Order: sequence, then C-alpha cells, then structure tokens
Amino acid sequence: MNSIHDLDESGVTFVSLKDGIDLSTSAGRLVANVLTSIAEFEADGIRERLTAGLRHAQRHGTRSGKPIGRPATVAQRTTEIRALANAGASNAEISRKLGISGYGSEHRVVSAIPVRHK
Repeated sequence: MNSIHDLDESGVTFVSLKDGIDLSTSAGRLVANVLTSIAEFEADGIRERLTAGLRHAQRHGTRSGKPIGRPATVAQRTTEIRALANAGASNAEISRKLGISGYGSEHRVVSAIPVRHK
C-alpha cells in the first residue's frame, strides 16, 4: 500500500480496471484498505502457525517436525517386503506382518520389485 500512497502524493491516481477499484474515490480507498487488512490478517495467521509449529518441533526434539527415531520407512524395508512377497504373502499380509500403516505404501514397493514366485 505504500507504493500506492507514494503515487497518490505525486498526483497519480491508481485505477484497477480488472478489479474495479478506483482509489480516487472514497469507496475505492475503502475497498483497498479492507483488502490490505485482510492480507495483513492472513500474513499474521501464517506467522503465528509457523512459530507454533517450530516451538512444537523444538519441544519434541526435532527441527523438521518429524519425530526422531521413527520406525523404518517402507523404502528401508524393501528386503523384508520382497522376501514376504516371494514367499507368496498378499499385500495385506505383508502390511500386517511388518506393521506398515497403509496398503498403498507397501503395494507401491511390491509393484516396483520383480517378484519371483516359487
């Protein structure tokens, strides 16, 4: 809004044809001020959520928000998944046996691995 204020002081009037805002009128200035206030409110909300998230991460011993020492991901358990798949276990059985939450994660790994059935 400072740029528009600087233009106004120089005698230049801002008119947005696309948005229908004419800052030479009181209604146009009102709309611009309301939009500026909404943008400022949203920026403050983002800032507050960001700092709250960082404080939460620091309290739980991490910077990224991901817990330290979390269980091995599906990608790290490819060998186990392959062995169970080659043994004829279904995708649901593999997920249950390895404690993988979600059929889809395990399915993507099994689909990418050439499985040899006996």
